[in-house]
Amino acid sequence: MTNRSTVRWMILKQAMNPVLLIRFMQRLVRDVQRKVFLILDNRPARHKADLKNAVIRHLRKIS
Repeated sequence: MTNRSTVRWMILKQAMNPVLLIRFMQRLVRDVQRKVFLILDNRPARHKADLKNAVIRHLRKIS
């Protein structure tokens, strides 16, 4: 939630996986001007190489 009460979310029909998480992160940082603080749990799916590469690509916008 932003200080302007803006919230971004997704409704999923399946369990979260790295592909869906990457899509969510892309939508999350699409038109932001400031850094986004993203907090994730330590599930094994969060440690996949594709996900790490996506975070690296958006590193300037994700903290």
